[in-house]
Amino acid sequence: MAKAEAQLIEAARMGDPAAISELLVVCQPDLKRFARRTCLTTEDAEDAVQIALWQLYRKVGLLRCAATFATWMFRIVERECYRLYRTARGTEPLDEVLEHDLPAAPQLPIDLRLDLARAMERLTPPYREVLILRDVHELTAPEVAAQLGLSLEAVKSRLHRARASARTFAGQRLLAERWHSGGLKIMGMNPISIAIEGGPDQETISTIQKGLFDANVKATGDGHFDAVCVTARDEKSTVIGGVLGEAYWGWVNFTTVWVHPLHRRKGIASKMLGQAEAEAARLGCTQAYLDTFSFQSPELYLRAGYEVFGQLDHFPAGVTRLFMRKTLTACAS
Repeated sequence: MAKAEAQLIEAARMGDPAAISELLVVCQPDLKRFARRTCLTTEDAEDAVQIALWQLYRKVGLLRCAATFATWMFRIVERECYRLYRTARGTEPLDEVLEHDLPAAPQLPIDLRLDLARAMERLTPPYREVLILRDVHELTAPEVAAQLGLSLEAVKSRLHRARASARTFAGQRLLAERWHSGGLKIMGMNPISIAIEGGPDQETISTIQKGLFDANVKATGDGHFDAVCVTARDEKSTVIGGVLGEAYWGWVNFTTVWVHPLHRRKGIASKMLGQAEAEAARLGCTQAYLDTFSFQSPELYLRAGYEVFGQLDHFPAGVTRLFMRKTLTACAS
């Protein structure tokens, strides 16, 4: 959503028809890329994007502030992809789809082909999609990149990881065959590859974050998340300060508290923090926590009732990083 500037989102939130129409166009590319990474099929991705755009058209006016727009839209797409995935699982088993997609390969024994199908079934959709297009349908890497809207480097990275994972999933067989010339190259059972990746792509980051999120939801039964956003603006509606937070599981984590240097020492930060706490309490939070540095006026939080529960010295040299918490029960009123 990098192209969806705050002014455009704010105008759409206020009901400007032209802004809403422009926002529907501007946010589509990012939504489509995210949906293709998240949904099981291209058709599901298109459906999820359409649902998100319809919700944007109908409910953008209910958005509390522009800073929460991207999170809101991506969560709509993610929920719709998951709904479509559950529906598909109830009507068409994935292993049947995969076996249908496999080309005839008499040189491979049937049990090896089934092993490969099951291995691909266990891959996450982004990796499975690249593997099928490249090694089953035998598209070239540039063709795969064009079809999925990815860079050539991203396709090669996903394909490498997909093949490595498929080898692991397939078990301890040695597959000395391949499908067609240049077909599926699962040649041996290598151990899991663990390596440092400099500058990981967004897909890798999203996969890791989503994996942890799904595990947390499974353990707690609660995946609800609310963004908290309070802003301060001058007479020209220019943002001169803000508080951002994440509310979940009865806690709010204030990740950002900022005031423009020209407007500090005016009590703005204290007022914004108080409003953010009240909003968090309204959302059901009873506790707040944050971290700050010794050069960032920790006295502000101490005056607001926060207490230090941990610290890291020499972070960096000569600076202390402080972790603070506060009970918000009294703020609920």
